Amino acid sequence: MQPVVLSLWNKFVESRGKILMQLLKKRPVLICRRLKVVSYNGIALSTRNDSVLLIDPPVGDASQLKNWAMRNESQFATLVQEKTYNMHSPTYNMHSPSMFHQSKHKFCTIQAVLANQKLSWVKARFCFQNIFHKYWYMSCVKCHRQTSANYGHTFTCNHCNERQTATLRCRFDVDLIDDTGVMTASVFGELAEQLLGISAVAAMDFYNRTKNSHSN
Repeated sequence: MQPVVLSLWNKFVESRGKILMQLLKKRPVLICRRLKVVSYNGIALSTRNDSVLLIDPPVGDASQLKNWAMRNESQFATLVQEKTYNMHSPTYNMHSPSMFHQSKHKFCTIQAVLANQKLSWVKARFCFQNIFHKYWYMSCVKCHRQTSANYGHTFTCNHCNERQTATLRCRFDVDLIDDTGVMTASVFGELAEQLLGISAVAAMDFYNRTKNSHSN
């Protein structure tokens, strides 16, 4: 097994999220249908408008899973603390609990990365070619697609086809360098904020202040 993140949206936050938080220490079992598979920190799951979530269904398999979770309580605590379900976590697949399958990543050089590969693992140094640029963009709070809406305003997302709120998301490009070559990579979201050491909001404020000071 491989742990994944499940994101609840809209009506599921109230109807299922609160129940799950109340039952969290009891390790609730979920049966889910019609979920959306998204590329966030690897592979993650997200609810759609027509998703179905059953909590602790009265079936034998659910009882067995709950008992298994209780027996492995300490390993679940490690999973949450070290965020080993997050492919960008430093401990991803390094100290993962033994109850989960640990995939082995094969590293390659930058020169050997193929253009048609969806995923490649490289060991490289990174650097910025241009320090002064926008480290953020305005995005849909749900799907993270770029939008021209103003920060905090509600708009109709062309991708979600739903009314969503425009929010800031951290993003920047870096050059990855090893002994064989150089390639450009884009860094998004939480990982981008961790590398910068500031939030997307702080990055926008800094950019606007610096831009205004240069124009004066």
